[in-house]
Amino acid sequence: MPSSAIRDEYHLTELYELGVAAIRGDVLSFETILLHNQKSFIRLGIYLVLVHVKTIAYRNLFKRIMGIVNSLSSSTSTGRLNLTICEGIMNKLLGMDVDLDEIECIISNLIFSGRIKGYLSHQKRYLIVSKTDPFPISAVIKR
Repeated sequence: MPSSAIRDEYHLTELYELGVAAIRGDVLSFETILLHNQKSFIRLGIYLVLVHVKTIAYRNLFKRIMGIVNSLSSSTSTGRLNLTICEGIMNKLLGMDVDLDEIECIISNLIFSGRIKGYLSHQKRYLIVSKTDPFPISAVIKR
């Protein structure tokens, strides 16, 4: 994504905002910007690439949620994330409309693509992440 200097020089405000939203894990803003500028992104031939960047936004969202939950926990980091907490955060705080099954689907796709190292416990509705590098940056760069 373009830096702020390139954004100003070449008038790439929308791409810059998409990059900021992806880094923050702000999926709602990312989708809004993508939808609002869909025609121009298609015309430029970058729309499908930007759709793939959305997975990075989801990865960063779950990474941030995991960090917040672990910082609020009185015990040490367990590497477990209750998906009902994710549902509450995504629905109430972020204004998204998702259910637990959709969250499981998103996370399973992130695990399959290597953006999250871990597994889902469907029965207990938990994401269990690897103790070493649970959100690998290399997976984001390679794909």
